[in-house]
Amino acid sequence: MRFNAWHVAVLVVLLIVLFGARKLPEIAKSIGQSFKVFKKEVSELHDDEPSPSSPSPASPPSGPASPPPAGAKDEPPGS
Repeated sequence: MRFNAWHVAVLVVLLIVLFGARKLPEIAKSIGQSFKVFKKEVSELHDDEPSPSSPSPASPPSGPASPPPAGAKDEPPGS
């Protein structure tokens, strides 16, 4: 759906009727501040992601596996 000038005009008139001319600047300011905070948080999340070339610190070490406990047997349980 494409918006044209009539759609915008009707929307502006409805907003003025619903909220009043005095409340619209406050609402616009609040929306602008919320959008600014949202953009800041998204950019911080993007900056926190590790680059693909660096190893992930959460990955387990790739060393040799530890030996089984001394009392462990190779038989399946119930035998």
